[in-house]
Amino acid sequence: MCYVGQVSGAHVIRTVCISALLLVASSRAWAEPVRADIGLGAGAAVDLPDRASNRDTRLGAGAIFRVPIRVHLTPVVALRLDLDLEGCRGVDQLTWDVNEDGLVYRVEDDNAHHAFIVNGLFDIGVDLTVPVRGRTRPMFGLSGGVAVTGVFHALRGSSVALLDPAVNDVGDTSNLDPYTSQVAPWAAVDVGLTSALAPRVDLWVTAGYGAAFFAPRGLHKALPALDARREAFAWNPVRAAIGVSFRLGRTQDSHPDPAQVRP
Repeated sequence: MCYVGQVSGAHVIRTVCISALLLVASSRAWAEPVRADIGLGAGAAVDLPDRASNRDTRLGAGAIFRVPIRVHLTPVVALRLDLDLEGCRGVDQLTWDVNEDGLVYRVEDDNAHHAFIVNGLFDIGVDLTVPVRGRTRPMFGLSGGVAVTGVFHALRGSSVALLDPAVNDVGDTSNLDPYTSQVAPWAAVDVGLTSALAPRVDLWVTAGYGAAFFAPRGLHKALPALDARREAFAWNPVRAAIGVSFRLGRTQDSHPDPAQVRP
């Protein structure tokens, strides 16, 4: 089975860019000049069960903060750039080496620790707005990009043995080491509504799904002799957000009457 998050980043971005160019080329609604807007929003993400890594990774609900940028090429087609910051907590899988009587065993933690995940998401793509009458319009979006991810750990139980006392305060119960950091391909789809509140202000609400696959990574600030690592996991959340966008430039209506769109 192929998971979205396992597709190469170059392939995802190339597919999104080609789709955007085809949609722009096929659109004949060029009555309106190019315009842009920038917004601010917040929401929540709930990670779905991880079936990509075959690991018992359990991540809870988290928060989203989003800065959406849109360049409207026509009343129907817009290029999109989203800058998201997401965070959640849960349990991931940690493994390390144990040497007993000259034999080295790979062991797994007892799930007593907590993992704190912070994702910075940078993606580009295309939005399609359905040109219906009225101030509220349906929207569909597709995007791809990268996820810059940090996973921090509050160790408990057997995993406490991973802490390197040379770089950690092992007596500090609020310690959030060891950690991993990496970049992975990211892809997302969204549906939503946008509604004009004022000549320069739109209200938007979206819901969608995204996916990224994070390969195993060695743990920073763990004892080097243990070869400790955080095992692979998939981040595939269902997401919902709400916010406002502000027009840049001229003040014409962001929701022109469909009758004015040249066929």
